[in-house]
Amino acid sequence: MEEPVPKVSPSYRSKLLNGGQAHGESQTQSKVKLIEVDFKVGKDSEIPCIDFSSEIWAVLAKGMERTLIIKLLGCSITYYDLVAKTQLLWKLRGSFQLVDMEHSFYCATFALEEDYLKVLTGGPWVIYGAYLTVQPWSLEFDAKIGVIRKEGSGCFA
Repeated sequence: MEEPVPKVSPSYRSKLLNGGQAHGESQTQSKVKLIEVDFKVGKDSEIPCIDFSSEIWAVLAKGMERTLIIKLLGCSITYYDLVAKTQLLWKLRGSFQLVDMEHSFYCATFALEEDYLKVLTGGPWVIYGAYLTVQPWSLEFDAKIGVIRKEGSGCFA
């Protein structure tokens, strides 16, 4: 019996070429116009940085509603292995996109709400004998220390 071919989300390049959306996706967010008070350009220890207002952070966070932060504990595998293994493990109806963050954390963004909830509430997820931890994305997440910086929140081991 043939296994179904997993759906792969469109590349960042193709989304850019299609006006910020994949083929068949409808635009759900309105365009945002930045004004001078919305951001500040500066340097942090000689590294250029952009600091956004809380209103802009709220708009950016809205686009992350179906995003999870994941980490494979005690095992290091390549990005491509993780994509392949999660596609087989999760058996999703829609597509998802995996973005590599620092310190072996990844952001997994799902096209369908039902897939997001399945991965968040399902499990335990195990790849090569190692647990795949899953938590909702948060603006306060800090990959350098592996925790959400808000008081009283859970953290990764």
